[in-house]
Amino acid sequence: MKVIFTRDFLALILSVAVVGLGSGATLPLTSLALTQAGYGTDVVGLLTAAQAGGGLIIVPLAGWIAARFNGRQVIVGAVLVVAFATALMQLSRTCGYGPCYGCCAVRR
Repeated sequence: MKVIFTRDFLALILSVAVVGLGSGATLPLTSLALTQAGYGTDVVGLLTAAQAGGGLIIVPLAGWIAARFNGRQVIVGAVLVVAFATALMQLSRTCGYGPCYGCCAVRR
């Protein structure tokens, strides 16, 4: 029997586990934060559906992306996109006139 626990295999399993834990923690915490901020269940539901919809859109393209680029490039690119999106979310807030990305001085 061939041993499949190579370094690459363990790296793959670890990266999938980290993404799964991150997704599993993000959705409930986002829902909790939105509910505490006073948003209704309609907004929380739309954001939950948007996360699932994004996954449904990218899954058919994932095979092509993995075949077109090196697996390492795909993983690094995905990590960079998620890091940029997370940083952008931390900078955003609502100032009463819609989304505010730290560039306006309007306070409630």
